[in-house]
Amino acid sequence: MTTTKAMFLSACWVSAVILTATIQTSQAWTTTTTTITTPRSLCHAQTTTTTRAASSSSTALFGKKKKKKSGGSNSSSSTKMQVKLLQHIPGTGQAGDVIMVNAIFFANKLRPEKLARAITDEEVRKDAEAKKEKSDALQAEAKALKELLDDTSDDDSSSSFVLEFLDNQTGPDGKKLFGGIGPKKLMESLRKDCKEFESYSKKFTKQVSVQDVEEQEVVEIECEEKESAYKDYSAAAAPTEQNEKEVSVSYSSLPKSDKMTIKHTGVFRIKVSLTKDMFAKVKVVVE
Repeated sequence: MTTTKAMFLSACWVSAVILTATIQTSQAWTTTTTTITTPRSLCHAQTTTTTRAASSSSTALFGKKKKKKSGGSNSSSSTKMQVKLLQHIPGTGQAGDVIMVNAIFFANKLRPEKLARAITDEEVRKDAEAKKEKSDALQAEAKALKELLDDTSDDDSSSSFVLEFLDNQTGPDGKKLFGGIGPKKLMESLRKDCKEFESYSKKFTKQVSVQDVEEQEVVEIECEEKESAYKDYSAAAAPTEQNEKEVSVSYSSLPKSDKMTIKHTGVFRIKVSLTKDMFAKVKVVVE
């Protein structure tokens, strides 16, 4: 009985020891697992965070660029505007021209230096009307002056207006002039002798100038007497007269070496511009 009890107690003690050892071993494994798992989870979290950061940076680096909105700086730089030039600008235009220029060029160059000003379509229309009125007035006045000055005669008859240079100093031959009469002197004399021309030249100075000087050439041509089909044998027949002569008058420009300067006496004709396409030919007598 005592032996059996001792064996039972011994078995209970062994069981208790085994159970305690088992519990301790289980706790030890639990602690180890927790220790190992925690770094792995942290590493996994760190890896996840790094991956996300790399992904976001990759997206920032390789993302598509946004398109610039239309109407920005590029469109403003190519904008054209209408301006009127106030001065002559080489390669751009003359004063008074209406042209289209870049808006930036106008803002940075033309406007600060007062080379041009912006102009509207209405102003352009008014300027065109004013120019037309001025052109019509110019043409009408030039036409009237041309009728007054023009020498349309081809002979030595008097024309409507004659510019005379009398009592000039000449050489021994009585023909060669001392100093000559150039374009400037011709214009001064024409203004002095013709008040209408003086008034016109003051208003349209740029239009008026001497374009050419021509010298008159007179050639006499003998005309042969036509024989009659019937001869007059009567004693009272009048003696034959000398052959008649015809006079041919023409004008030729002075040599270029003379530079439109009259250097001897004679009859001349100067070509004076009144407009771009209208000229008056004025008769000049030099004695």
